[in-house]
Amino acid sequence: RRVLDASSLPKGYVTALKAAYRWVACYAASKGQDSEVTPLLFFVNSGILQGCPTSGLVWAVLSHPFLAGIDCMLRREALGWVRACADDSGIVLRKGSGLFRLKRLMDRLATGTLLKLKTKKCVIVPLWGPLTAEATRLAKAIINICAVGWSNFSVADRALYLGVLLGPGVAEDMWTEPMTKWAT
Repeated sequence: RRVLDASSLPKGYVTALKAAYRWVACYAASKGQDSEVTPLLFFVNSGILQGCPTSGLVWAVLSHPFLAGIDCMLRREALGWVRACADDSGIVLRKGSGLFRLKRLMDRLATGTLLKLKTKKCVIVPLWGPLTAEATRLAKAIINICAVGWSNFSVADRALYLGVLLGPGVAEDMWTEPMTKWAT
């Protein structure tokens, strides 16, 4: 709520969003239930309602300060930058030391927001050359030293971001899936 209040959204939008997210509850329902009364299970006090038409706007408004903060830190220290579209975020780091700083910042954000990365969706794409078995071992070692807790991130020569493959291992493959999708 504080982020919404601090946003530059018109007051009417902020009021409407707060109203939509006030007293959200989860009720139990079962097939063949004869009773008109559905038992209350719990109230939902945090998160974004999936299926809500405003969920994209809410996520954009609420995530922007955090992504902008990460981007600001990375740029200030010449370590990299952040790009985001909807709920997809991409971070480019210029050097391995940026991984340590990024992990510390993400841990602080997780403590304050209760948001955590879905590590199975995270891919680290080393940009220093061909991704050989030795380079993969080196990348994993850097992750284990600089970003304890991120050891189950994938290490690959490419990653899918906004429907497009990016990274040094892509070459012409980058356009195969988008062109196939476009043609159908």
